[in-house]
Amino acid sequence: MGSEFFKELNGPKGSVNLDEFIRWVFTETRGSSIIAKLESMFNSLEVLEHFGNSYKIKVSRDQYSIGYLFGLMEGLKASFSVSEYSVSQTTLEQIFNNFAKEAEAAGSSDLLRKRTTVLRKPKNVMKTGAENEFRLKSEKLD
Repeated sequence: MGSEFFKELNGPKGSVNLDEFIRWVFTETRGSSIIAKLESMFNSLEVLEHFGNSYKIKVSRDQYSIGYLFGLMEGLKASFSVSEYSVSQTTLEQIFNNFAKEAEAAGSSDLLRKRTTVLRKPKNVMKTGAENEFRLKSEKLD
């Protein structure tokens, strides 16, 4: 959206719709604020998707339970103008897909075999890469 405003400003019209611009600034400001808050709480955070007033964020699991994360989001909901959210754990399918992407990026199927072998180790030695995901949608400005 920000790039669209830039194009409009540099186009023949030379201006942007003020209401749309204010909505965009509000959404970006709130999104940046909640991301900063979550970054301070988790070891890692990645914005997977951001379109309009919707974000999909992946955070490290750390020591938090899924119930705690729901409570956390309920507490942050009003402060950051979040109208909807969901919290989910990374599925086993997503973990395997990530391994496959890494193998493809490395250009070798050896990496996939090595990762699969690692998954067969005892639970207390294995690191699964389990993470939690947040989906956030900010409230609309009227």
